[in-house]
Amino acid sequence: MKQKRLINILPILIIMFICGNAFGLCVADLLVIGPSKTLNVPADYTTIQAAIDNAASGDTIDVAAGVYNETLFITQSDLTFQGAGSGASIIDGEGNTIITIDGASKIAISGFTIQNGGRAGIYLKSGAFLELFNSIVQDCSYNGIRIVENSTARINDTSILRSGDDGICIFINSCATFSGSIVLNDNISDGLQVMSSSSAIIYDATVNSTDNGRSGFRIGLGSSLVLSSSNTVCENNHTGIFIDGSSNISLSGGTINTINNEEWGIQVNTSSLSISSCNVTSSGNGYDGLGIFDGGHIGMTSGGIVANNNGGHGINLYTNASIIALGSGGLAIENNFSFGLILSDGSSARLENGLATIQNNATDLGVFSGSRAFLNNGNTIGDISCDNDGSGRIYGDEVCP
Repeated sequence: MKQKRLINILPILIIMFICGNAFGLCVADLLVIGPSKTLNVPADYTTIQAAIDNAASGDTIDVAAGVYNETLFITQSDLTFQGAGSGASIIDGEGNTIITIDGASKIAISGFTIQNGGRAGIYLKSGAFLELFNSIVQDCSYNGIRIVENSTARINDTSILRSGDDGICIFINSCATFSGSIVLNDNISDGLQVMSSSSAIIYDATVNSTDNGRSGFRIGLGSSLVLSSSNTVCENNHTGIFIDGSSNISLSGGTINTINNEEWGIQVNTSSLSISSCNVTSSGNGYDGLGIFDGGHIGMTSGGIVANNNGGHGINLYTNASIIALGSGGLAIENNFSFGLILSDGSSARLENGLATIQNNATDLGVFSGSRAFLNNGNTIGDISCDNDGSGRIYGDEVCP
């Protein structure tokens, strides 16, 4: 009877014998398997950190409505944090980094407001992995979310607001995926920054990155951004989307609206932008709709670019920059203050699908300083300006005047 009672109260013990070498030695690994449990805050533990300190892999920490003035440090993997809703369960860092996830994987956080952080609202490092749902991260003095050192995050239906630097920073071989409703507004620097061989993937999402101090998205130092089947607005920033440092952006499906930014709608420096089945509108910006500089490249096979009503040029190619529009990719460049499409300093444009309309700009097409434009298959282009010395050349259906 005593033996039966002992079995009932102990966890299940599984002994795995791994037979080793030629001498027949065996190593026994003892794996203890117990049931996962729910730890309730504040009913079971008065603080969230106390619940973390007493949690095991597979446990759920359920946090009731209320304000929790604390900072959290997570190293245990496979934990779920469930709040009562982003307006109800509030974690306030009082100027400190609020949630640090150091090397832990399979961390899920849902239903919180995370606010008043220092270096970050949520800080992932050392290969950490986080899934974040239905939450708000706001009013942090530096980053809202910081993802570094080979860490990964999946972010769904979350807002990052009023950070003192970037809303989300992905840095040093790290990655994040975004889906659902993503809001990156009113951050002092970039809404989303992806740097140092890192990547971001946005799919099946609606993204609003507006009123940030620098860029809606900034991709640099060998990093990448993929937008698939998503609708994105970058408005009223310094630049809507900024790409530099041998980086690349791929737009596949959905729409991108970079509108009413103070300077460029999209700026590409020494990097590439590819467009397939995506409609890009870059209009009403203070400078150029699209500025492609220093060897930057745009390749479009389907979808389209609308670059209208900008304060500078519609599309500006400068210093060995290039654009190629093939297949069913169309261009509509109209009503810009200066040139519709301008090429200078050894740049090139190849518009061979007959789907470009460049008209009603101050000057519609300019080809200068050793640049080349290849225009075939009946594009609609208004007035043209070239170098007097013939160093800028046009081939195909149009000629320099």
